[in-house]
Amino acid sequence: MKRSLGILLGAALTVVGAQPVSAVPFAPIPTGGMKITALAKGDCATTPTTILITDATTSCTIEITVTPRKRYADVSVMVPLSSTSVYFPSWIENDGRVRLSAKGRGLVAVKKNRGDCVLVSGTATVVAQVTNAKQYSGTYSMAAKSRPITVTYQQSVPAEGACYGHP
Repeated sequence: MKRSLGILLGAALTVVGAQPVSAVPFAPIPTGGMKITALAKGDCATTPTTILITDATTSCTIEITVTPRKRYADVSVMVPLSSTSVYFPSWIENDGRVRLSAKGRGLVAVKKNRGDCVLVSGTATVVAQVTNAKQYSGTYSMAAKSRPITVTYQQSVPAEGACYGHP
């Protein structure tokens, strides 16, 4: 009896373990009550969710507000590439990392260049994300994302020999 039960249990585990990974549905990460908003501010903001960087732009920031109000360790502005992949843009101050006050507010600047290279043309979509991680870029079980903000660059190509690029 014990031997047949062991064979039956082994067969059941083999069948359950044989499911392909893609058969498991993607489960969204709960927000845990956190909410994050991101708004374009400065002379680059054409709407609260649209940024246009030109030669005449003098100030450009993204204002982040997180509720409930407190200081969160893991808040960032990122460019989503797919549902599972992102990158942290070097043309956002601190490579996208946002420092919040105890009231859950922060500002991050959108730069006109990347290092020494002027960003002349291109468009990217960014989102702000907050997690319940205890440290920046740490493991988390809850996360919230803002509505996307579209960032468009339309600057002049610099003189010959100067570095320029695209976001």
